[in-house]
Amino acid sequence: MLIWAANFYFVKIALAYYSPMGVAAIRFFFAILILLGVVAIQQKTCKIRLSFPRKEWWYLFLTAFFGTFLTMYFFNKGLLTANPINGSLIIATSPIFTAIFARLLIQRILLPLQWLSIFLSIFGVGILLVKGDMQQLLSLQISIGDFYIILMSISLSLSQVIVAKHLGHIDSIIMTLVTCLMAFLLFVICCLPELMTTPLPTSGLFWGSILFMGILGTGLGYVAFYL
Repeated sequence: MLIWAANFYFVKIALAYYSPMGVAAIRFFFAILILLGVVAIQQKTCKIRLSFPRKEWWYLFLTAFFGTFLTMYFFNKGLLTANPINGSLIIATSPIFTAIFARLLIQRILLPLQWLSIFLSIFGVGILLVKGDMQQLLSLQISIGDFYIILMSISLSLSQVIVAKHLGHIDSIIMTLVTCLMAFLLFVICCLPELMTTPLPTSGLFWGSILFMGILGTGLGYVAFYL
């Protein structure tokens, strides 16, 4: 949690030099190197076998698309303008969306007290977004950066429900590696023109923030979380 919290500030540094999609692509390049090393050590071989049924590949792709690609894009896009503290508090509401998706998609029963908690949490986030100005809350006037962070939270929650319903039997580190690889390819495809025409920043601050997010905030952070 400490490492992930720091991501909110390091990504602000990186976004001052490069686009949200480009930052995500470079970040996940280093994350994948770390994940490949961890899986190789875990399996005591450099030949990593990835054999899944066709349907599971589809669910892995959906998890990568919603849980990594869209999540990281909305995260980076949102923090271009959103306050990091606001962003972290909004993302903390992702269990709310997870509970709602779990009810809709896998028919998980929610108790009345849980529904009340969801309502109070959403209302609390609404007050946060409009900085206590109830007039703005009624007119739904929130910043575009906060809106992107909400979309990130929704995407992340949807991916968690997909994993719970279809991929819960797969080793979490292997699943993380596969979905990160898929998301990395999507990032590269989307920002390929930029990568080919725009020189990479040479700033030490940029590369320091990228290495922190890629190695610690994503690679080792995911491993620590799932272990």
